[in-house]
Amino acid sequence: MTAFTLALLVVFFFSTANCSFSETAEFPEKLFQFAESLFREAEYYRAITEYKRFISYYPENQLAETAVYQIGNCYFQAEKWDEAIKSFEDFNEKHPESPLVKDTLQKMGEGYLKKGDKENSKKIFDLINEKYPKDEAGNKAKISLGTLYLEHHEWNKASEVFSRVEERSRYKTLADRLIQGSKEAERLPGKSPVLAGTLSALIPGAGQLYTGRRLDSLVAFLLNGVFILGAVESFNKNIYVAGGILSFFELGWYSGNIYNAISDAHKYNRDTRRRFIEELKINSNLSDNLSLKKGPIIFSYRIEF
Repeated sequence: MTAFTLALLVVFFFSTANCSFSETAEFPEKLFQFAESLFREAEYYRAITEYKRFISYYPENQLAETAVYQIGNCYFQAEKWDEAIKSFEDFNEKHPESPLVKDTLQKMGEGYLKKGDKENSKKIFDLINEKYPKDEAGNKAKISLGTLYLEHHEWNKASEVFSRVEERSRYKTLADRLIQGSKEAERLPGKSPVLAGTLSALIPGAGQLYTGRRLDSLVAFLLNGVFILGAVESFNKNIYVAGGILSFFELGWYSGNIYNAISDAHKYNRDTRRRFIEELKINSNLSDNLSLKKGPIIFSYRIEF
């Protein structure tokens, strides 16, 4: 073998090895970025599969921590609250010192809130305030906790929590708006269930008219009127069996008329509060300020080998 041929073989060997090493070294980043692209496209379940594949192949890679976080984030964006909470809990156990813990706790609290689990949501937001009392994460948690009280119509508690947002916080202006809204909520007009029931007891349908349900009021008035008139006429004509039957059915209609009037008053009050809270959230740009569902949190890294 000539020296020239030997030199060619050596060059070919090292160039092939270098190419192979380069492709191997770049693959983790490519796999992670593929998962990220699926996340950006809202292909959350496919993204979860790729993040899990990345963690399985490269558990010691510096991006593995982010991949674990992003699995929970995928569930959160897909509004799978139970899966998101469980995933974030796993993340916090594996990476308790990660700076992402603030975000996982916030999203856990929001997840419980979306599920209607007031107790656990409050525990999480209280934990954030305890762990990060001087951090924006704590101020953000105060906004979320106060909103929780708002949605349960606990206006004074909501105001008290909002008032604890620090002056220097970027959430202070939002907190002030929500405090004002909480005070206005206490003065919302409402309908008295007792008065509604009493009115319908005196004049069938009057309670429904009081709560703004005009058609229901007319139906209740006519229906009860027909049965009462029929029963009276039957008794006047000594048709006691027919009068008894009509009276029996009228008792049911009459009781239902009172019950419906009371229910309509409660429904009126619930709807009034719900609309007010929704308008308050919109006017305060609450979702944009908290920005948990505004868009995905994307992590981009460049790894040099």
